[in-house]
Amino acid sequence: MLVFTAFAVQAQTVTKEQLQGKWRMVSFSDENGSADVLNGTWKINDKPAMPKDQVERQYEGIVSQAKDAVLKIEGNTASQMVLGEEFKGQFTLEDKNGKTYMVMDEEGGQSSTPQIYIEKGQMHIIDNEIKAHLVYNFVK
Repeated sequence: MLVFTAFAVQAQTVTKEQLQGKWRMVSFSDENGSADVLNGTWKINDKPAMPKDQVERQYEGIVSQAKDAVLKIEGNTASQMVLGEEFKGQFTLEDKNGKTYMVMDEEGGQSSTPQIYIEKGQMHIIDNEIKAHLVYNFVK
């Protein structure tokens, strides 16, 4: 499953052309805290929704999986190698109420529709399904 993620932002349309290329996750945040993938660290909120030891294991797993994973977008295909396994899907972009959503149809029949926007050269993915916000840097 491609991991995708939610906070209110200013209206912005994202085009397929802006997404083309390779992206690496640099941070992940949710109701429990945040993980800095680049530095391999995380911060748990004072009152997380889950027990702190569970959150710590979750963030440790996210950092471990994301540190070497590259999200590759070519045309309408998004793919990512995670721990030696490829996850791949087709997407379309849909604008609704001033926001852009990435409508994903993944191999295996899963689908998702996270909000996506570009800010300061970073791609932000807000996934209401998993209630998380992922930030990616472009890989040159």
